[in-house]
This record gives sequence, C-alpha cells and structure tokens, in this order.
Amino acid sequence: MPFIKSEVLPKTGNKIIDAWHHQLAQSVNHAYAVWGRQHTMEELGAILDGFFGNIRRHFVLEESIIRGAGYEDWKTHVLKHRMLRSELEVCVNKLHQSDAPQGALIDAFSQIDSLIYDHEFLEDQDFWTIFERNARVTGGEPLVVWRPNFLLGVPGLDKEHMALVTLLNTIYEMAANDHTGPEITGLVQSLREHTATHFANEEAYGRDHGLPAWGEHADMHAYLLADLDDLAAKAEIETADDLCNYLENYLRYWLIDHIITADDVIRKNAKKLVH
Repeated sequence: MPFIKSEVLPKTGNKIIDAWHHQLAQSVNHAYAVWGRQHTMEELGAILDGFFGNIRRHFVLEESIIRGAGYEDWKTHVLKHRMLRSELEVCVNKLHQSDAPQGALIDAFSQIDSLIYDHEFLEDQDFWTIFERNARVTGGEPLVVWRPNFLLGVPGLDKEHMALVTLLNTIYEMAANDHTGPEITGLVQSLREHTATHFANEEAYGRDHGLPAWGEHADMHAYLLADLDDLAAKAEIETADDLCNYLENYLRYWLIDHIITADDVIRKNAKKLVH
C-alpha cells in the first residue's frame, strides 16, 4: 500500500507540474517501502538524497512556470518553497539516522506526507486559475508572441532570444500539425544547442559585468539544459500531442520567465551602462 496516494493529489491545471507532484509522491513511497524491509543505510540514504534533489529541481521548475504564466504573487510562493524545503530537510536528516527510534522515523515519513499534501493542496491552489487563462493555443497562433518588453538592451543577447522564440514556435507549429520523427527531432536538438550557446554567452556577460546571484542563474540554466537533453532523446518516440503538451505547459513559460524575470538583472545593467 503506498504511503502517499498520488492519485488524490489535486490537479493544478499544468500537466508538467502535476507530473512532478506524482513523481515526488512516488519517490517518498519508494523510500518508505525500502525502509520497511531489510536495507542498508547507504541504500535508503541514496533514495532520500535523490528525493531531496528532486524537490529542489521541482521548485525551480514550478517557480519558472508560474512566473512565465503571469502569476503576480510568485515571490510569496518562492518563500513558501524555501520554508517547505527547510522543513523537508529536517525530516530527511532524521531518516538518515540509523539509531533513531522506529516511532520517530514513522513520524518523519508522516510529516513528509503532510507537508507535501498541504503544500500541493492548500498553497499551490493560489495559482491554479492562471492556467485556466492560458488555454491551449489554437488557430495557428504562435506559442510565444515576441513583445517589446522582452528586449534586454544587449543586441547580441536580444538576437539570440528572438531566435529561441522563432525556433520554439517552429517546433510547436510542426507538432501541432502532427509532424514527428527525424525532422522535428533535429529541430529539438538545434533548440538545445542554440540554448546552450546562448546560456554560455549570458553567463560570460554576467561574469564580465560582476552581476549578482549569477551562480543561481547558472543553476537554472543547467536544469533547463538537462530537460532539453531529455526532450531531444524522447522527441523521436514521443507523439505530437506529447510534444505539444511539453511545449505548452513548460517550455513557453520557461522562455518567457527566462527573458522577463531571470534576465532582468542583465536588462537593468544594460540601462545603467547607457546612462
């Protein structure tokens, strides 16, 4: 019997976020199953560390999606994530203790269950409505519409952002018209390569200009590149509908968030240089 029933976790309206919630619940269930049978602390510890790493990655992804989707109170949600991560870390550390009483370990699992469920049900519902306003793109509209406020004021980086928008829209248009196979796989690989080059150029700009919090910015880049690697590996076997789902529920929000929010430090620096 699963410790956390993932099927009762509420739906947010974003399929990528919901898939992550299901995966996190399954990770806790796996750790609980291993703990309940004969195991080594190394085995359980590796599973717990993997779970906590997935929590960090999920929070980065979810924050990027809700910012890109236009959730205005995203800063409050980020603070809730930080608090939840600290509480989960305490629980995970308890489960690492081989000499802890059995009752204390059961309590730690119960607290993880409660923390995850309360967050997904009580706190994530604050942004559910934004996905109702961002319905599936229809009528041949582009996935991402270029807007003047996307401009950073750094010509090279702006051109790269424009190219990313164009490439993402091209991939989406092909998937929406049921194109699959080598042609679309090649475009996804091009998106990954172009994104990697763009990230390297941005990180060089950040280092050259001494921009703050650039380590966190680079971490966000690394997560996205890993996701694009995964998408490129699956593109040839995914259905067109699966690709549309990934593009609509994740990559379009990520790209908007990347340009508007994550890169705002570059935008502000460029304005200072002009004045």
